[in-house]
Amino acid sequence: VKRQYMWSSISFMIRFLIPSFWGICAFVFIMTMAPDLKAIFFPADSSVTEVNNLYAMPIFLGRILPAGLIGIITAAMIAAFMSTHDSYLLCWSSVITQDVIAPIMGKEFSTANRIKWTRILIVVIGLYILYWGLVYEGNDDIWDYMSVTGAIYFTGAFSLLVGGLYWKGASSSGAFMALLSGLTAILGLDPVQRLVGLKVVDPETDEIIRQTMTSDQIGLSTVALTVVVFVLGSLIFPDKPKTAQAAAV
Repeated sequence: VKRQYMWSSISFMIRFLIPSFWGICAFVFIMTMAPDLKAIFFPADSSVTEVNNLYAMPIFLGRILPAGLIGIITAAMIAAFMSTHDSYLLCWSSVITQDVIAPIMGKEFSTANRIKWTRILIVVIGLYILYWGLVYEGNDDIWDYMSVTGAIYFTGAFSLLVGGLYWKGASSSGAFMALLSGLTAILGLDPVQRLVGLKVVDPETDEIIRQTMTSDQIGLSTVALTVVVFVLGSLIFPDKPKTAQAAAV
């Protein structure tokens, strides 16, 4: 398991590094080779509204790539998007069926019923994603929602995986407490920050009057919190020693 986790972490690191590298390239290109783009992304006149920096990387790729290659890359990204989401739909629906519905139904929940419920949930989740994408309008960028919802699980799972694999003192109670502590990452969402008072804005101009912690600071604090909670929970509530018969099984 340790070897599998070590090698898979390399692919995850690459997935995080590639978008960051593209963003760095876009920034260098705009600042050094595209004065027209620099004027709209970093206007010298404060009265000029700057363009959202999320457009920098797509514009950068559009400038340096020929038309045919852009089409190929776009098709590849759409294909990757589809293959990723069909795996997500199957994963989410299977987890709900197996971990939520099956325990409620008990032994009478047959394999045929599991397959039927999985198919139903795939359609339901797909419709929810369609509604989220076409109808729902959030105050934050969609990436903020994705990063925060991912951080809710990742921050707890990170300490859980590392501690569970490399620390003999880890316990089940500490693991559950770390996962629950990851819920504090939801404070990174703008509506939640306004609700709890971490962010105060002018209702007329929507300008920030006071902000106690940014979303990035909350994310880092959540990681630190889950690690501390995992360690303390494992020390205070250690697992009971296994009997010789249970260890043999």
